[in-house]
Amino acid sequence: MEAAYDKPIADVAGYVLHYEIDEADESVWERARLALLDAVGCAIETAATSEECRQLLGLTSKGLTVPDGFRVPGTDLQVDALEGAFDLGVLIRYQDHNDALGGAEWGHPSGMMLAILTVM
Repeated sequence: MEAAYDKPIADVAGYVLHYEIDEADESVWERARLALLDAVGCAIETAATSEECRQLLGLTSKGLTVPDGFRVPGTDLQVDALEGAFDLGVLIRYQDHNDALGGAEWGHPSGMMLAILTVM
């Protein structure tokens, strides 16, 4: 017998799997595109400008290359999905490229992209 997921997890999964985007609402796709560009841009800028941040990357797989793994933007790392999610999150959030002021907002779209991008 499988245990049921918590209601918030079930709600998110249901939304992701069953929500229909109205094709007439092009602004949805534009906002998604901008959020993706923001996230990837933050990651690449951080990789290019912060040696300290680059030292945090690939901690669990130093020197290991995963064939067909996730390519960490702005680096030569190719890692598994778990390491990739961590590394991408570090790159996106390291310099706190965030227009959500501390506590004023729940989060920022670029901070939500890391797990999605690593498994695509």
